[in-house]
Amino acid sequence: MKEQDAPLPPEGTPHAHYMRPLDGLRGIACLLVVASHIAAILNLNFKEDIYNIGSMGVVIFFALSGFLMSMLYSDKRFSLDASAKYVIARMSRIAPAYWVAIAFVWILYLILPSGYHYDMTPLAMLRSVFFMGNVGVFWSIPPEIQFYGFFLLLWFSYEKLKGGNFWWAAAVALLCLGFIATRDLWGGLILPSKIHIFLSGFLVAFMVKYEKIRRYLCHPAMQAALVAGAMLYAVYGLERHKIYDDLIITALIALSIGSLSRSTPFSASLETQSMRLMGAASFSIYLFHDAILQAIHTLGLINPAYETFNIIVMCLISIAIPVAFHVLAEKRLTVLARKKGMLAFERVSNRWPLKKLVPAGN
Repeated sequence: MKEQDAPLPPEGTPHAHYMRPLDGLRGIACLLVVASHIAAILNLNFKEDIYNIGSMGVVIFFALSGFLMSMLYSDKRFSLDASAKYVIARMSRIAPAYWVAIAFVWILYLILPSGYHYDMTPLAMLRSVFFMGNVGVFWSIPPEIQFYGFFLLLWFSYEKLKGGNFWWAAAVALLCLGFIATRDLWGGLILPSKIHIFLSGFLVAFMVKYEKIRRYLCHPAMQAALVAGAMLYAVYGLERHKIYDDLIITALIALSIGSLSRSTPFSASLETQSMRLMGAASFSIYLFHDAILQAIHTLGLINPAYETFNIIVMCLISIAIPVAFHVLAEKRLTVLARKKGMLAFERVSNRWPLKKLVPAGN
């Protein structure tokens, strides 16, 4: 049986393995970011118009994180063992490639002439290594890591809610509402400033789990309407630099993600082999592309007289190198990190069993 013909799990809830269009959506998101950075570096006439499109790619990544975490974990039983394995899985996915990218940028900073966009000073390097950096594209990693931690609280409160305890869910809901109401007061690297984006994906995942809602939400016409609405609103309805605060674009993108979680004729273009490869390599593309583009710019290798040629070459280089890293190294690093993490967890668990750490009845 072909992969696309595989049935849904018995519960009827799509698992990440079955949500093929979302692979391609990741690819689209990273291409939006790449396009905005190329336009900025080349100082193209439409760079102002494309700003929100690039930021839209980041919003897609954030909302996807909330959606997938909810789909993959919220229905599983919360426990110390499960949460530890969750942390290992998430960190092994993010940390190895991220640290390699930090080292790559640091080397470029050392060898390139002054004026390189990524000012990777010792302090910036230290902050970046510990997921607190704000240099270039790396600014988006701290909120992502912080959400991974906050998701444990969401997961725990939902577990309590299923058991009939409403107080934890109510308290967490009030906390989230407080964060959303004050999002403009927090720094851009702090989770509360972006939590509405993650939560939008988290909540839409529950809509997808209900068959009656999923039937309408995942209809091809609804997919087309939501995607078109999000794109049009991002281009014509948003002020520059407001996309990360706007609740309408957040809702449109999250609903688009939920809608595209099922394969339809509309989503077929997202499910091609090339788009799924782009999606699989999207994290590497996101981490490396801008550093590569800025290096080309710093070395003066861009000839203003050949705008179209510059765009083509920059697109190819900023995608080909990260994809090669993904194929040759990223996947291996992720598997190795996960194995090492699980081995360390098993050793700790054998020495200090969780049954002894957690009182009976908890």
